[in-house]
Amino acid sequence: MQETLTAAIESRFQNMKLNRINAFVALENEKSTLLLERLAFKKEGVYRDKHFLSWSLL
Repeated sequence: MQETLTAAIESRFQNMKLNRINAFVALENEKSTLLLERLAFKKEGVYRDKHFLSWSLL
């Protein structure tokens, strides 16, 4: 999964000229959190209702 996502992310930045990709993950979803960390996403914060984390890749 990580290799596929890495290729897709690189393609989007190059072909679509994106500046940023955002991801939103449920707090209890540890596997998705670990995957985003491995993909070099940075945690930006927790939403007020405290159910989701906000991540970005610049």
